[in-house]
Amino acid sequence: MNANNSDAFDSVVDLLNNDYISDDEALWRAKALLKIHTNAVREADEWGLTLLHYAAQHRGPKLCKLLIGMSPDIVRTANNFGFLPVHISCRHNDNVETTKYLLYSYPESIIIADPDIQGYCPLHWFLVGRANNRAFRCTEQDLELLHFLLQNDRGAVSRPSITGALPLHMACEVFALAVVKSVYNSYPEAIFKQIQNDYRSTPLDIAREHNHHEVVSCLEIQLGYVQAGTI
Repeated sequence: MNANNSDAFDSVVDLLNNDYISDDEALWRAKALLKIHTNAVREADEWGLTLLHYAAQHRGPKLCKLLIGMSPDIVRTANNFGFLPVHISCRHNDNVETTKYLLYSYPESIIIADPDIQGYCPLHWFLVGRANNRAFRCTEQDLELLHFLLQNDRGAVSRPSITGALPLHMACEVFALAVVKSVYNSYPEAIFKQIQNDYRSTPLDIAREHNHHEVVSCLEIQLGYVQAGTI
């Protein structure tokens, strides 16, 4: 990275990371910088993070559209740990329109897992990101994105992570019954077979550990139906 591109890259990163700058202001300022230093959009920092990775974490789809328009291959560029921009967006960004735009721009990414961390695909990162956000409140947009992920990568819901965690294990850490129901309905075998992760915990165990009383009640009822032979 030459000095001019490096300065432009750093300046755009600062714009993207600055919560006090609106998306619209960040967009026109980024456009002005990148019009002069066009190669900066194809650069990456020491962690392999491109401008699109930063936009995917912090911004709405307009910034992503700008960057992908200037360098279409950037949406397929992983960082040094194998994270695509869509992985970053699924985990960190509350703007679900950003994640949807990244998935539409690179449809194959819905089934691509990061190779070096946990082997999580976009569905896993969506759930992990919300489980780690105690302020998370499930919206219709969240459920729309969740259903999109479930429908377009049907194998993900039964795909364990490196530690044996299924998406339902992860969902049971999220404070949202609607999220758990959606994941459960896509793979009820996770409860019926009482599948354990590598720590010998079932999804129901995890819900109990986190005191998710509504989730515990829902899953216990489903398990009771199975044990009674009514399902």
